[in-house]
Amino acid sequence: MSRRSTQPHSAAGAGGSSWRCGGSPEGERHWGAKGEAAAGTRGASRACPARPPRAGPRTPAQVSVSVKEGRYQVIEGIVSPVNDDYRKKGLVSARHRIAMAKLALETSDWIRVDPWESEQETWTETVKVLRHHYNESLRLLQSKKEIMKNKQPTERSTEDSLSDQHSDVNVAVRKIANLLKPDKEILQNGDHMIIKTLSTFRNYIMEFDVGKEFEEDLAGVDDRKCMTTVSWDGDKLLCVQNGEKEGRGWTQWIEGDEMHLEIRVCGVKSLATMPADFNGTWEMESNENFEGLMVALDIDFATRKIAKHLKQTKEIIQDGDNFKTKTLSTFRNYELNYTVGVEFEEHTKGLDNRVVKTLVTWDGDKLVCVQQGEKKNRGWKHWIEGDILHLELTCEDQVCHQTFRKKK
Repeated sequence: MSRRSTQPHSAAGAGGSSWRCGGSPEGERHWGAKGEAAAGTRGASRACPARPPRAGPRTPAQVSVSVKEGRYQVIEGIVSPVNDDYRKKGLVSARHRIAMAKLALETSDWIRVDPWESEQETWTETVKVLRHHYNESLRLLQSKKEIMKNKQPTERSTEDSLSDQHSDVNVAVRKIANLLKPDKEILQNGDHMIIKTLSTFRNYIMEFDVGKEFEEDLAGVDDRKCMTTVSWDGDKLLCVQNGEKEGRGWTQWIEGDEMHLEIRVCGVKSLATMPADFNGTWEMESNENFEGLMVALDIDFATRKIAKHLKQTKEIIQDGDNFKTKTLSTFRNYELNYTVGVEFEEHTKGLDNRVVKTLVTWDGDKLVCVQQGEKKNRGWKHWIEGDILHLELTCEDQVCHQTFRKKK
């Protein structure tokens, strides 16, 4: 039985694998995926239609033809290692498969590894995995729309002018790029520099010597070539890109622990600020009003007596908007993994043993968490000042402020 293309639908693929696809309610996304391969992974591709999709199920071959005919444009590939609970004979541990897949995809600028499926408690059906990625895409898109609604018209005009009118980047890529929070890796040896711009969508690497002109291939950006010169302007890096687009270039500088990047093209400017890097091991230095917070959380007296004397250590792994955090002590450990902007159910096992709906978002360069559940005004904020990590925990009328110093 066929369904409208705005709802998920499926058709049998070769070898008994399944092909799942569906569009968003606005017809902005088209999805496809095959079932588990011999290596214990799933592959999914995302594409945007150039015109409204037709009704009815599609096979892998039909989607392939649609892409070739220009009706869809593939915008991302996802490798999803299957959960260990799949228990296929000879299946290697998920963490090893993830590591191998990441190594294999280091040279790809459009395929990424997503560990979500392997991190679930049990094996997950293909349709549920696809639905997860589909919903994540819609949630990010909706979040972006809400942000744009709250922006001043002048800010929106500047951003849209830069991305829409002057860069000639197609609409599918623009929609994705506007949602990304790229990372910067900079290697400097005197006047020789390597700047890596990394994201889950595309990576861009720029290598140059300050003061020397070179030909820059902007493949992965807008696929143009230009003659580029980067020079020092005081303590700022000033880049001029001479080519088809007039007034193209950028300026990069550092203020405190923030790096600023101003991008220019055709008289329009866009200013980006790179948030502080949370990666690392952080050791506790202070813990103010932890007792009051624990009382508000109904933690028993014996546990409070032990916990308030502990020196905690935080281990944080940050990959764009994906965070893996561990709070370690000689008494109890607590692990929390999340994606910024994505709500999830959190079990505070080892703390106060409650279930809450948790959402972490960016507020400038701060991480702000809201935990909705039995306790009112529950949540936390994370931010960095120099080599000090601050954590402000709240519950009802209690506020606990902790500080951690980065371990060298």
